[in-house]
Amino acid sequence: MLIFFNLYLHKIKIIKKIIFGICLYLIFSIFCTNLKAQTYFNKEWVKFSGTPDTIEWTASTVDQGGNLITTGNSFDSTQLANILIIKFNNQGSIDWQVTWNSPNNKSDYGIAVCTDIYNNIFIAGASCYSNDSIFDIVLIKYNYNGDFQWSNTYDGFNKNDYPLDISLDDNGNIYLTGTSEGSGSDYDYITLKFNSVGQLQWNSRYNFNNHVDIASDIVISENGTRIAVTGGSEDSTGIWHYTTLIYDENGTQLSVNREFAAEFEINNPRYIVRDQYKNYYLTAERINGSDKDIKLMKLDSTLNPVWVRYFGESYDEGSNIIASDNNGGIYIGGWQEDNNNQRNFLLLKYNYNGDLIWSESMLPVPEKPFSEITKITIQNGLVDIVGFAKSDYDCDIVTVQYNANGDILWTNTWNGIGSSIDYPSSIQQVNNTIYVSGRNETTSGRNWVTIKYSFKAVGDSVIIDTINNEHFIKDQLLIWFVPDFVNHDFIDNKNLQYARLNDILPDSVLDSMSYKTGINFQE
Repeated sequence: MLIFFNLYLHKIKIIKKIIFGICLYLIFSIFCTNLKAQTYFNKEWVKFSGTPDTIEWTASTVDQGGNLITTGNSFDSTQLANILIIKFNNQGSIDWQVTWNSPNNKSDYGIAVCTDIYNNIFIAGASCYSNDSIFDIVLIKYNYNGDFQWSNTYDGFNKNDYPLDISLDDNGNIYLTGTSEGSGSDYDYITLKFNSVGQLQWNSRYNFNNHVDIASDIVISENGTRIAVTGGSEDSTGIWHYTTLIYDENGTQLSVNREFAAEFEINNPRYIVRDQYKNYYLTAERINGSDKDIKLMKLDSTLNPVWVRYFGESYDEGSNIIASDNNGGIYIGGWQEDNNNQRNFLLLKYNYNGDLIWSESMLPVPEKPFSEITKITIQNGLVDIVGFAKSDYDCDIVTVQYNANGDILWTNTWNGIGSSIDYPSSIQQVNNTIYVSGRNETTSGRNWVTIKYSFKAVGDSVIIDTINNEHFIKDQLLIWFVPDFVNHDFIDNKNLQYARLNDILPDSVLDSMSYKTGINFQE
């Protein structure tokens, strides 16, 4: 059984003023300022790991057992940067931690990670494997215990090659996409397919007019017959286009779509999502006179445009991430500037017809006027976002949970230690648990940081009397105790809003409650 603390009764000192030796008193929750459903959250733990190099690529995923897998790098004075892989269990303990070092003790960086149905772990990284100053793409497999299984590398033309995303199909094939210096060209899209034992099956390149092409995201159909990649591609005049390709299972390019982007540099690579009807959705930006707007595109299964939508008000807006739910909802996370020169979180929801359902803008930390949403995850009708809020002196990680109607259920800001620089890199939700990963930088050095939240929604049925006055939420009780019986360490911890009764009350009190009410409070 769980106990919940209303914000007005979070401190036990408030309760002390009311109670005079009453052992147990159950009353209806008349102190609630909002009798509708509420979501409570706990910040369960914060863990630091590794000592990342100045190149701070990192990624995370969750395996079938709900364990968090993170990758990045950790600096070693003799081996330089090594790829770092960590498995956290649900309690925040590190089940195992391994590093991968290339044979010549040069720099290696973990960039992307995914897991299969057997909880095997696949890491895509950049490694100075065959040359001290040139990066190759490396693919590494570990089993669920952290035991090394195999690795393979890709070196295109003895020049730099970098992966930026990784994915699997249902047959166990592994796909990587990124960018690779060409022969007689600049950087090209590179897409690789490996079989389940790490053997390279094919590589496909995309080069447009010998200029820079950078693929940043990959989406695979379940059976691996369609592979979609998207990113940025420069034309001969230096203008960038948001470019999406589709390959078949043999690496043959089937179609291409290029969308103009009025900017001269890659900034926040755009993402792609695929719905159950094999349509693709991309987000981008456009220059609209003197300001920027958000652009949303829907493409059919062969990349033919279906519709384009724009979102823009009086000032600049930008998009960083796109996600979809199982009901045809498309969500865009980014930022919006206001007339005070502040940059706010911006979250948009569209339906599959391109209708704007709602938009939500907020400044999460008032004293830090520059903020952006960077990642979104969606599960069971809940939209979890993470972003940053920064000032001239420091930067915080901000996590917000919305429902499907755009209502904020809870928000939390993690500001590290002192005036630290903290940036998020990923967010994962598993049932009622959320993991946020990122980096923490202080004057004494850098660390990777992982934060675990749990949440619980309670009460959505309000009891109304005969004249339609709302009285309390059905089945919700407020419990008052003698302060001496309560675990004060729990009550005083502002990071915790709910817990099981046996975490804060002795067994003797729970037994007494069970006897008086007929309810087993020990469960």
